[in-house]
Amino acid sequence: MQIVVDIILFLIILLTFLLIVVWIWKFWSMYVAQKFLNDMDFVMFEIKLPREIFKSPEAMEIIANAFLQGGGVGNWYNRNWKGAVPTFFSLEIASLEGDVKFFVRCEKKFSQLIKNNFYSQYPGIQMLESEDYISSIFYEHRSKVVSVWGLTNKLKESFTLPKLPGKERDTFEDDDLKMPADFRMLKTYVDYKQDKDPKEEFEHDPLTPVLEWLGSMRKGEYAYYQLIVQDEDRFNGKHFPKTYYSSTTHEEFSLKDLANERRKQIRNRIKEGHKKGEVVIDDYGNEKTKNIKKEDGTTEEVPLTYGKDIEVKLEEKKEPEISYEEQEELKIINRKLSKPLLRTTMRVMYLAKSDVANIGQNVQSLLSTFKQYAGPGPINNGFAPSPSDPYDYSWENTKKRRTPWRGEELFESYIEREGFYPHIQSRSKSSKWFSRIFFFLPGGGLWGVDHFSDVYLFNKDMGYRKMFRLMYEGFVHPFEHPHPDEVFIINLEELASLWHLPGTVSTTPGIKRIDSITNQAPNNLPR
Repeated sequence: MQIVVDIILFLIILLTFLLIVVWIWKFWSMYVAQKFLNDMDFVMFEIKLPREIFKSPEAMEIIANAFLQGGGVGNWYNRNWKGAVPTFFSLEIASLEGDVKFFVRCEKKFSQLIKNNFYSQYPGIQMLESEDYISSIFYEHRSKVVSVWGLTNKLKESFTLPKLPGKERDTFEDDDLKMPADFRMLKTYVDYKQDKDPKEEFEHDPLTPVLEWLGSMRKGEYAYYQLIVQDEDRFNGKHFPKTYYSSTTHEEFSLKDLANERRKQIRNRIKEGHKKGEVVIDDYGNEKTKNIKKEDGTTEEVPLTYGKDIEVKLEEKKEPEISYEEQEELKIINRKLSKPLLRTTMRVMYLAKSDVANIGQNVQSLLSTFKQYAGPGPINNGFAPSPSDPYDYSWENTKKRRTPWRGEELFESYIEREGFYPHIQSRSKSSKWFSRIFFFLPGGGLWGVDHFSDVYLFNKDMGYRKMFRLMYEGFVHPFEHPHPDEVFIINLEELASLWHLPGTVSTTPGIKRIDSITNQAPNNLPR
């Protein structure tokens, strides 16, 4: 009996030791990753526009090749011990009380590269180092002085990923997965014929509605538009986890993985297998038979049946069997993947002093401003906004404390340029056991750890809430790698449609243009 007790105690001590080691590694990983992010030296450039820009958005597509940077994370030591992460860039447009300005934010070591690329395509512009404009106004969840409303955008189309033959899955719910169809393209400047460089008066720039909304801000109102981008190539399951994640099966997918699965769906049909004992049917629909020898020496004709289960296989469709819509979707997929890809986080935000804020009007504007990027049907893509006020029912927004938190989270994510490296997982069904423990707290633990921290830490600042969530994540989920939930993938053509320097087709009054610029003298002048 004593030896059994000793073995149990030994196992408890061993498991406790291993768990402590896992916790140490989890918090160490959080620490070094955050330290690396904090040590990244960024610079902000304001771009001043000339009177006339004759370039199509294709010029921005060429510039965007400079954003395809790995950032020195090629080996395990840099990634796991130093916390190194791939670099990222931020393209922003800000309206400061109706004054519309263009900004680019990058690491200092890439600043000359970015400037060279912009000047090569837009020689009339002026790029100046600038202070962060975000200091113009500040929002805090307990604030009565400033109001905020905003959203993050993701691509809206999805598709069902079935369990295909020969693909094993550790499935907890069902075999079919609903996954993002980000391989379908937005409507870009090419679709609006801007790649043809027509006369300005005949152009239709999809960015113009965004600029008009930004330019409509009044005194005391501020509006921000942000695209954070980074090279998708490093997120391949080897260097860093793939972008798309299934909470059902815990599988990770790249955009190319999803696109290839969709291609299989279009080009193939699943040929159903047969169960053991099922009668074999010939090509004409007749049952096949066979003769068996009986004990008395006579023969008997009996139906031919399958002796074992036949594997389910994919059968390639013939070309005429692929519908016109499917052929068009294949073209869209090939077009999307034909150009370099960027992971993207997109945020839009409206802030105003509470005495002049017009939240209702700007909510409607924000929800409609990006509809011109949507295609005519499911073959193309569009945006699905996630607002900072996502609660439809009063019992979701206990004591009206949850909405202010979401506003501050969006504001802080914007000013910190967060997007690709979360320390905590997004958990819509967060920890049932936590809910049960805090069930006795009215309106609190019933909805999980997020609801609890929203309600009962309301009188604390954001630092307390973030620390609580970090500790909870580290101790309760030490084996899980957090995946960002606001990231989607676009190619360079789509990026150039979403952010570029507008020509005179945009007549927004708030866009200030300069008459001339001051450049350094050429270095080849005679002395």
